[in-house]
Amino acid sequence: MLEPLDLLSIGDLARAAQTTPRAIRYYEELGLLSPARRTPRGMRRYTPHEVARLQAIKALQECDCSLAEITELVTARYQSSAGSDAGDRIRRLFVRKLGEINTKVERYQALKQDLAHSIEALTDCCVCALVPTADTCQTCQLDDRKKRTPLPKTFEATL
Repeated sequence: MLEPLDLLSIGDLARAAQTTPRAIRYYEELGLLSPARRTPRGMRRYTPHEVARLQAIKALQECDCSLAEITELVTARYQSSAGSDAGDRIRRLFVRKLGEINTKVERYQALKQDLAHSIEALTDCCVCALVPTADTCQTCQLDDRKKRTPLPKTFEATL
């Protein structure tokens, strides 16, 4: 059994996991964490294992898992009748998240390319003394975009 000195206060746990006591209380409400015990005054005390659990929650959030999905993972582990059932449920969620991340990566790569082309296309605008309007920009004498890639449609409306 853990001695009281081995247990962490909510503040100590928050510092160790680089989060806030408020977040810890919220995770408790969702069933993602629970204190090992409470003091006679009702103060929460946690095992050092909860630091790793909080870090896992944060890592899953960085993978764009919602708290509902993280709760689903936790319940899959504890409510499954066999390890194979839990593993299958968790694996399906991870496969779905990987697909979502791959889609986002593709969108970000396209956005990155659009931004790079926009920077190139806007080089002449940096030295232009004219008031930027649709007419002046379309007939700009400084504009040598014809030699370069035109401003991507994503950002065309900014000019």
